[in-house]
Amino acid sequence: MSERFRVLHIISTLDPGGAQRQVVNLANNLDRSVFDISLCCTNGAGLLAAELHPDVSLTVFEKRSGLDNLPIALRMFWMIRRQRFHVVHTHLFSPGLWGRMAAWAAGTPVIVATEHGITPSKAKPYVWADRVLARITDAVTAVATAVADMRLRREHVPPGKLLVIPNSIDLETYGRSVSESALDALRQQVGLSPGDRAVGVVARLTPIKGLSHFLEAASLVLARMDNVVFILVGDGPLRPSLEKQAADLGIQRQVRFLGSRTDVPLLLQVLDVAVLTSLSEACPLALLEYMAAGRAIVATRVGGVPEILDDGKTGYLVPAADPVALAERIRALLQDGAEKQRLATNARDRAQAFAAERIACLYASLYLRLLDEKRTG
Repeated sequence: MSERFRVLHIISTLDPGGAQRQVVNLANNLDRSVFDISLCCTNGAGLLAAELHPDVSLTVFEKRSGLDNLPIALRMFWMIRRQRFHVVHTHLFSPGLWGRMAAWAAGTPVIVATEHGITPSKAKPYVWADRVLARITDAVTAVATAVADMRLRREHVPPGKLLVIPNSIDLETYGRSVSESALDALRQQVGLSPGDRAVGVVARLTPIKGLSHFLEAASLVLARMDNVVFILVGDGPLRPSLEKQAADLGIQRQVRFLGSRTDVPLLLQVLDVAVLTSLSEACPLALLEYMAAGRAIVATRVGGVPEILDDGKTGYLVPAADPVALAERIRALLQDGAEKQRLATNARDRAQAFAAERIACLYASLYLRLLDEKRTG
Protein backbone atom coordinates (compact mmCIF):
# COMPACT_ATOMS: atom_id res chain seq x y z
CA MET A 1 0.00 0.00 0.00
CA SER A 2 1.32 3.46 -0.91
CA GLU A 3 2.08 6.01 1.80
CA ARG A 4 -0.92 7.88 3.07
CA PHE A 5 -0.97 11.67 3.14
CA ARG A 6 -0.47 13.02 6.64
CA VAL A 7 -3.02 15.68 7.63
CA LEU A 8 -2.91 17.74 10.83
CA HIS A 9 -5.88 19.74 12.11
CA ILE A 10 -5.16 22.49 14.66
CA ILE A 11 -7.86 23.99 16.89
CA SER A 12 -7.93 25.55 20.36
CA THR A 13 -10.02 22.86 22.09
CA LEU A 14 -12.71 20.28 21.46
CA ASP A 15 -15.09 21.65 24.06
CA PRO A 16 -18.61 21.55 22.55
CA GLY A 17 -19.15 24.22 19.88
CA GLY A 18 -19.94 24.56 16.20
CA ALA A 19 -16.36 24.74 14.91
CA GLN A 20 -15.27 21.96 17.25
CA ARG A 21 -18.06 19.68 16.08
CA GLN A 22 -17.03 20.29 12.47
CA VAL A 23 -13.41 19.37 13.17
CA VAL A 24 -14.51 16.10 14.79
CA ASN A 25 -16.85 15.33 11.89
CA LEU A 26 -14.10 16.00 9.37
CA ALA A 27 -11.39 14.05 11.20
CA ASN A 28 -13.70 11.07 11.64
CA ASN A 29 -14.95 10.99 8.05
CA LEU A 30 -11.83 11.59 5.97
CA ASP A 31 -10.88 8.44 4.06
CA ARG A 32 -8.30 6.71 6.27
CA SER A 33 -7.07 4.64 3.34
CA VAL A 34 -5.83 7.89 1.77
CA PHE A 35 -5.11 10.10 4.79
CA ASP A 36 -3.33 9.62 8.11
CA ILE A 37 -5.19 12.08 10.35
CA SER A 38 -3.85 13.90 13.40
CA LEU A 39 -5.36 16.62 15.54
CA CYS A 40 -3.72 19.18 17.82
CA CYS A 41 -5.57 21.10 20.54
CA THR A 42 -3.71 24.13 21.87
CA ASN A 43 -5.94 24.81 24.92
CA GLY A 44 -6.72 21.36 26.29
CA ALA A 45 -8.63 18.44 24.80
CA GLY A 46 -12.31 19.14 25.56
CA LEU A 47 -15.32 16.85 25.83
CA LEU A 48 -15.67 16.08 22.10
CA ALA A 49 -12.22 14.46 22.06
CA ALA A 50 -13.93 11.30 23.32
CA GLU A 51 -15.82 11.10 20.01
CA LEU A 52 -12.71 10.99 17.82
CA HIS A 53 -12.14 7.80 15.84
CA PRO A 54 -9.41 5.65 17.43
CA ASP A 55 -7.27 6.08 14.31
CA VAL A 56 -7.09 9.86 14.81
CA SER A 57 -3.91 10.82 16.66
CA LEU A 58 -4.47 13.57 19.25
CA THR A 59 -1.82 15.93 20.63
CA VAL A 60 -2.84 18.27 23.45
CA PHE A 61 -1.13 21.43 24.64
CA GLU A 62 -2.31 23.39 27.68
CA LYS A 63 -2.23 27.11 26.93
CA ARG A 64 -2.99 29.07 30.09
CA SER A 65 -2.39 32.63 28.91
CA GLY A 66 -1.19 34.67 25.95
CA LEU A 67 2.37 34.22 27.24
CA ASP A 68 2.12 30.56 26.21
CA ASN A 69 1.47 31.34 22.53
CA LEU A 70 5.10 31.46 21.42
CA PRO A 71 6.25 28.35 23.34
CA ILE A 72 3.29 26.39 21.99
CA ALA A 73 3.96 27.67 18.47
CA LEU A 74 7.53 26.42 18.78
CA ARG A 75 6.31 23.03 19.97
CA MET A 76 3.90 22.88 17.01
CA PHE A 77 6.76 23.79 14.67
CA TRP A 78 8.93 20.92 15.92
CA MET A 79 6.00 18.49 15.84
CA ILE A 80 5.08 19.47 12.27
CA ARG A 81 8.69 19.33 11.13
CA ARG A 82 9.32 15.97 12.81
CA GLN A 83 6.18 14.28 11.47
CA ARG A 84 6.46 15.93 8.04
CA PHE A 85 2.76 16.57 7.50
CA HIS A 86 1.61 17.00 3.93
CA VAL A 87 -1.34 19.20 4.96
CA VAL A 88 -1.86 21.46 7.98
CA HIS A 89 -5.46 22.66 8.36
CA THR A 90 -6.20 25.31 11.02
CA HIS A 91 -9.47 26.43 12.61
CA LEU A 92 -10.34 29.68 14.45
CA PHE A 93 -8.13 32.74 14.81
CA SER A 94 -5.43 31.98 17.39
CA PRO A 95 -4.76 28.40 16.23
CA GLY A 96 -4.84 29.74 12.67
CA LEU A 97 -2.30 32.46 13.47
CA TRP A 98 0.29 30.36 15.27
CA GLY A 99 -0.48 27.11 13.48
CA ARG A 100 -0.07 28.57 10.01
CA MET A 101 3.18 30.29 10.94
CA ALA A 102 4.52 27.05 12.43
CA ALA A 103 3.46 25.06 9.34
CA TRP A 104 5.01 27.58 6.97
CA ALA A 105 8.28 27.67 8.94
CA ALA A 106 8.37 23.87 8.94
CA GLY A 107 7.98 23.75 5.15
CA THR A 108 4.55 22.10 5.05
CA PRO A 109 3.52 21.65 1.40
CA VAL A 110 -0.15 22.60 1.84
CA ILE A 111 -1.68 24.97 4.41
CA VAL A 112 -5.47 25.34 4.71
CA ALA A 113 -7.50 27.56 7.05
CA THR A 114 -11.24 27.46 7.69
CA GLU A 115 -13.26 30.56 8.55
CA HIS A 116 -16.10 29.37 10.77
CA GLY A 117 -17.84 32.68 11.55
CA ILE A 118 -18.81 36.07 10.18
CA THR A 119 -17.27 38.16 13.03
CA PRO A 120 -18.62 41.55 11.84
CA SER A 121 -16.36 43.45 14.26
CA LYS A 122 -12.67 42.59 14.32
CA ALA A 123 -9.71 44.53 15.71
CA LYS A 124 -7.40 45.99 13.05
CA PRO A 125 -4.32 44.03 14.20
CA TYR A 126 -6.25 40.80 13.67
CA VAL A 127 -7.40 41.93 10.23
CA TRP A 128 -3.83 42.75 9.22
CA ALA A 129 -2.60 39.43 10.61
CA ASP A 130 -5.14 37.56 8.48
CA ARG A 131 -4.13 39.55 5.41
CA VAL A 132 -0.51 38.57 5.90
CA LEU A 133 -1.35 34.96 6.67
CA ALA A 134 -3.38 34.69 3.46
CA ARG A 135 -0.09 34.97 1.56
CA ILE A 136 1.25 31.75 3.08
CA THR A 137 -2.09 29.91 2.99
CA ASP A 138 -2.92 27.75 -0.03
CA ALA A 139 -6.68 27.73 0.53
CA VAL A 140 -9.11 29.51 2.83
CA THR A 141 -12.46 27.78 3.18
CA ALA A 142 -15.55 29.60 4.44
CA VAL A 143 -18.60 27.80 5.81
CA ALA A 144 -21.00 30.12 3.94
CA THR A 145 -20.95 32.61 1.08
CA ALA A 146 -21.74 35.35 3.60
CA VAL A 147 -18.50 34.47 5.41
CA ALA A 148 -16.50 34.37 2.18
CA ASP A 149 -17.82 37.76 1.08
CA MET A 150 -16.71 39.36 4.35
CA ARG A 151 -13.23 37.83 4.06
CA LEU A 152 -12.91 39.18 0.53
CA ARG A 153 -13.91 42.68 1.56
CA ARG A 154 -12.06 42.95 4.86
CA GLU A 155 -9.11 40.55 4.85
CA HIS A 156 -8.56 40.80 1.07
CA VAL A 157 -8.15 37.03 0.74
CA PRO A 158 -7.23 36.38 -2.91
CA PRO A 159 -10.38 35.10 -4.66
CA GLY A 160 -8.45 32.19 -6.15
CA LYS A 161 -7.65 30.91 -2.67
CA LEU A 162 -11.14 31.28 -1.22
CA LEU A 163 -13.91 28.72 -1.55
CA VAL A 164 -17.11 27.83 0.29
CA ILE A 165 -17.49 24.44 1.99
CA PRO A 166 -20.42 24.35 4.42
CA ASN A 167 -20.63 22.74 7.82
CA SER A 168 -21.66 19.12 8.12
CA ILE A 169 -24.04 16.98 10.14
CA ASP A 170 -24.05 13.32 11.14
CA LEU A 171 -27.28 12.25 9.48
CA GLU A 172 -27.36 8.84 11.17
CA THR A 173 -27.30 10.36 14.66
CA TYR A 174 -30.15 12.79 13.98
CA GLY A 175 -32.19 10.60 11.66
CA ARG A 176 -32.62 7.57 13.90
CA SER A 177 -36.18 6.41 14.48
CA VAL A 178 -37.43 6.68 18.05
CA SER A 179 -40.06 4.44 19.62
CA GLU A 180 -43.31 5.95 20.81
CA SER A 181 -42.62 4.75 24.34
CA ALA A 182 -39.25 6.53 24.39
CA LEU A 183 -40.85 9.72 23.10
CA ASP A 184 -43.64 9.53 25.65
CA ALA A 185 -41.10 9.07 28.45
CA LEU A 186 -39.09 12.05 27.25
CA ARG A 187 -42.18 14.23 26.92
CA GLN A 188 -43.04 13.47 30.52
CA GLN A 189 -39.47 14.17 31.60
CA VAL A 190 -39.47 17.67 30.08
CA GLY A 191 -42.89 18.49 31.51
CA LEU A 192 -45.18 18.01 28.52
CA SER A 193 -48.74 16.91 29.16
CA PRO A 194 -50.75 14.78 26.70
CA GLY A 195 -51.99 17.10 23.96
CA ASP A 196 -49.23 19.68 24.45
CA ARG A 197 -47.40 20.92 21.37
CA ALA A 198 -43.73 21.86 21.72
CA VAL A 199 -41.79 24.71 20.13
CA GLY A 200 -38.07 24.70 20.84
CA VAL A 201 -34.70 26.28 20.25
CA VAL A 202 -31.25 24.76 20.69
CA ALA A 203 -28.71 27.48 21.42
CA ARG A 204 -26.16 28.81 23.83
CA LEU A 205 -27.90 31.44 25.96
CA THR A 206 -25.94 34.47 24.74
CA PRO A 207 -27.06 37.83 23.26
CA ILE A 208 -26.21 36.93 19.65
CA LYS A 209 -28.79 34.11 19.71
CA GLY A 210 -31.70 36.57 20.04
CA LEU A 211 -33.52 34.47 22.62
CA SER A 212 -35.39 37.38 24.19
CA HIS A 213 -37.29 37.56 20.89
CA PHE A 214 -38.08 33.84 21.19
CA LEU A 215 -39.75 34.51 24.55
CA GLU A 216 -41.60 37.56 23.20
CA ALA A 217 -42.90 35.45 20.32
CA ALA A 218 -43.89 32.76 22.82
CA SER A 219 -46.03 35.24 24.75
CA LEU A 220 -47.76 36.30 21.52
CA VAL A 221 -48.50 32.68 20.55
CA LEU A 222 -49.74 31.81 24.03
CA ALA A 223 -52.08 34.81 24.03
CA ARG A 224 -54.03 33.09 21.24
CA MET A 225 -53.32 29.36 21.63
CA ASP A 226 -53.53 26.85 24.46
CA ASN A 227 -51.48 23.72 25.09
CA VAL A 228 -48.22 25.05 23.67
CA VAL A 229 -44.93 24.70 25.54
CA PHE A 230 -41.73 26.55 24.64
CA ILE A 231 -38.42 24.77 25.27
CA LEU A 232 -34.89 26.21 25.44
CA VAL A 233 -32.08 23.65 25.19
CA GLY A 234 -28.68 25.05 26.16
CA ASP A 235 -27.06 27.13 28.84
CA GLY A 236 -25.14 30.37 29.08
CA PRO A 237 -24.79 33.71 30.84
CA LEU A 238 -28.26 34.99 29.88
CA ARG A 239 -30.18 32.22 31.59
CA PRO A 240 -31.11 34.22 34.72
CA SER A 241 -32.30 37.22 32.69
CA LEU A 242 -34.26 35.00 30.29
CA GLU A 243 -35.93 33.20 33.19
CA LYS A 244 -36.86 36.61 34.63
CA GLN A 245 -38.22 37.73 31.25
CA ALA A 246 -40.42 34.63 31.06
CA ALA A 247 -41.75 35.42 34.54
CA ASP A 248 -42.31 39.10 33.67
CA LEU A 249 -44.25 38.03 30.56
CA GLY A 250 -46.35 35.69 32.69
CA ILE A 251 -45.45 32.62 30.64
CA GLN A 252 -43.03 30.86 32.99
CA ARG A 253 -45.39 27.89 33.36
CA GLN A 254 -45.28 27.31 29.60
CA VAL A 255 -41.49 27.69 29.23
CA ARG A 256 -38.92 24.97 29.98
CA PHE A 257 -35.23 25.78 30.46
CA LEU A 258 -33.53 22.41 30.01
CA GLY A 259 -29.90 23.54 30.20
CA SER A 260 -27.10 21.71 28.38
CA ARG A 261 -28.14 18.24 27.23
CA THR A 262 -26.37 15.29 25.68
CA ASP A 263 -29.58 13.89 24.16
CA VAL A 264 -30.33 16.69 21.67
CA PRO A 265 -31.05 14.28 18.76
CA LEU A 266 -33.75 12.66 20.86
CA LEU A 267 -35.09 15.95 22.23
CA LEU A 268 -35.58 17.29 18.72
CA GLN A 269 -38.07 14.50 18.03
CA VAL A 270 -40.33 15.99 20.71
CA LEU A 271 -40.59 19.35 18.92
CA ASP A 272 -43.44 20.26 16.60
CA VAL A 273 -41.57 23.39 15.48
CA ALA A 274 -37.84 24.11 15.79
CA VAL A 275 -36.75 27.75 15.89
CA LEU A 276 -33.57 29.71 15.29
CA THR A 277 -33.69 33.35 16.46
CA SER A 278 -30.04 34.37 15.98
CA LEU A 279 -29.10 37.94 15.12
CA SER A 280 -26.03 36.73 13.21
CA GLU A 281 -24.98 33.30 11.96
CA ALA A 282 -22.64 31.75 9.42
CA CYS A 283 -23.69 28.11 8.92
CA PRO A 284 -25.45 27.27 12.19
CA LEU A 285 -25.10 23.72 13.43
CA ALA A 286 -28.48 23.89 15.19
CA LEU A 287 -30.19 24.53 11.87
CA LEU A 288 -28.52 21.49 10.30
CA GLU A 289 -29.56 19.44 13.33
CA TYR A 290 -33.19 20.55 12.92
CA MET A 291 -33.14 19.59 9.25
CA ALA A 292 -31.50 16.21 9.81
CA ALA A 293 -34.08 15.46 12.51
CA GLY A 294 -36.91 16.31 10.09
CA ARG A 295 -38.42 19.23 11.99
CA ALA A 296 -40.56 22.07 10.69
CA ILE A 297 -38.33 25.15 11.04
CA VAL A 298 -38.72 28.90 11.49
CA ALA A 299 -35.41 30.78 11.35
CA THR A 300 -34.15 34.33 11.10
CA ARG A 301 -32.94 35.58 7.73
CA VAL A 302 -29.35 36.35 8.77
CA GLY A 303 -25.86 35.57 7.46
CA GLY A 304 -25.62 32.20 5.77
CA VAL A 305 -29.04 30.93 6.93
CA PRO A 306 -30.79 31.68 3.57
CA GLU A 307 -28.09 29.61 1.85
CA ILE A 308 -29.25 26.59 3.84
CA LEU A 309 -32.98 27.11 4.29
CA ASP A 310 -35.16 27.67 1.22
CA ASP A 311 -37.97 29.95 2.42
CA GLY A 312 -41.33 28.28 1.97
CA LYS A 313 -39.82 24.97 0.87
CA THR A 314 -37.58 23.64 3.65
CA GLY A 315 -38.72 26.05 6.35
CA TYR A 316 -39.73 29.65 6.90
CA LEU A 317 -37.47 32.69 7.20
CA VAL A 318 -38.42 35.76 9.22
CA PRO A 319 -36.59 39.04 9.90
CA ALA A 320 -34.24 39.08 12.87
CA ALA A 321 -35.49 40.72 16.07
CA ASP A 322 -39.12 40.54 14.88
CA PRO A 323 -41.12 38.54 17.44
CA VAL A 324 -44.42 39.35 15.71
CA ALA A 325 -43.35 37.74 12.43
CA LEU A 326 -41.81 34.83 14.34
CA ALA A 327 -45.00 34.26 16.32
CA GLU A 328 -47.15 34.36 13.18
CA ARG A 329 -45.10 31.64 11.48
CA ILE A 330 -45.00 29.46 14.59
CA ARG A 331 -48.75 29.77 15.08
CA ALA A 332 -49.47 28.99 11.43
CA LEU A 333 -47.40 25.80 11.55
CA LEU A 334 -49.00 24.64 14.78
CA GLN A 335 -52.41 25.05 13.13
CA ASP A 336 -51.54 23.34 9.83
CA GLY A 337 -50.32 19.78 10.28
CA ALA A 338 -50.01 19.12 6.54
CA GLU A 339 -47.81 22.17 6.00
CA LYS A 340 -45.72 21.28 9.02
CA GLN A 341 -45.14 17.77 7.63
CA ARG A 342 -44.33 19.08 4.12
CA LEU A 343 -41.62 21.40 5.46
CA ALA A 344 -40.22 18.70 7.74
CA THR A 345 -39.92 16.19 4.89
CA ASN A 346 -38.26 18.74 2.60
CA ALA A 347 -35.87 19.77 5.38
CA ARG A 348 -34.78 16.19 5.93
CA ASP A 349 -34.14 15.78 2.20
CA ARG A 350 -32.18 19.03 2.09
CA ALA A 351 -29.97 17.84 4.96
CA GLN A 352 -28.43 15.24 2.65
CA ALA A 353 -26.34 18.03 1.08
CA PHE A 354 -24.61 18.53 4.44
CA ALA A 355 -23.87 14.90 5.27
CA ALA A 356 -20.56 14.56 7.11
CA GLU A 357 -19.28 12.02 4.59
CA ARG A 358 -20.04 14.33 1.67
CA ILE A 359 -18.33 17.36 3.25
CA ALA A 360 -15.28 15.23 4.12
CA CYS A 361 -15.08 14.22 0.44
CA LEU A 362 -15.05 17.89 -0.57
CA TYR A 363 -12.12 18.54 1.76
CA ALA A 364 -10.33 15.40 0.57
CA SER A 365 -10.63 16.61 -3.03
CA LEU A 366 -9.27 20.02 -1.99
CA TYR A 367 -6.26 18.51 -0.21
CA LEU A 368 -5.43 16.22 -3.13
CA ARG A 369 -5.79 19.02 -5.69
CA LEU A 370 -3.50 21.34 -3.75
CA LEU A 371 -0.92 18.59 -3.21
CA ASP A 372 -0.98 17.78 -6.93
CA GLU A 373 -0.53 21.46 -7.81
CA LYS A 374 2.48 21.64 -5.51
CA ARG A 375 4.03 18.56 -7.12
CA THR A 376 3.44 19.68 -10.70
CA GLY A 377 3.94 23.42 -10.10
